[in-house]
Amino acid sequence: TLEPANINALIGLSLALSKSVCRYNQPISRAQKAKQLAIQALTIDSNSSNAQAALAYSWDCIGNLELALEHYLLSIKLNPQNYKSTGSAAHLLETKGQLMAAFNLSQRAKQLKPDNHMADLQIARIFELLKFTSQAQASYQKLFMLYPD
Repeated sequence: TLEPANINALIGLSLALSKSVCRYNQPISRAQKAKQLAIQALTIDSNSSNAQAALAYSWDCIGNLELALEHYLLSIKLNPQNYKSTGSAAHLLETKGQLMAAFNLSQRAKQLKPDNHMADLQIARIFELLKFTSQAQASYQKLFMLYPD
């Protein structure tokens, strides 16, 4: 990187590289580079919630969900207002089948950012998995009306 001591640049590049793997199916080597950049950011500020989140996302894209969850939870511990890490941790807990913990974190993410449609989607999905069919259908219907695409 051109600015190895710029924590925001390191975090931003880390997130972009991870996103290229998770969303656009780029080579996993990009997520491994993202992990290195996030670790570099943490050497600058070990208390950075955003650097922990970037590290978590890189682990998520590499496929190590346990380490991803661990670092998302560290990110939340460092900044309880970090709704993105809260939502990401909730998603991983749902994936692991820990539905009540996932529901609680999704609710928290929704409280932190009321217009968070991803939290709404996660809550609807948890309702569905818990067989609360009418609540799930109502939630999905509302989401479709707000976000038709």
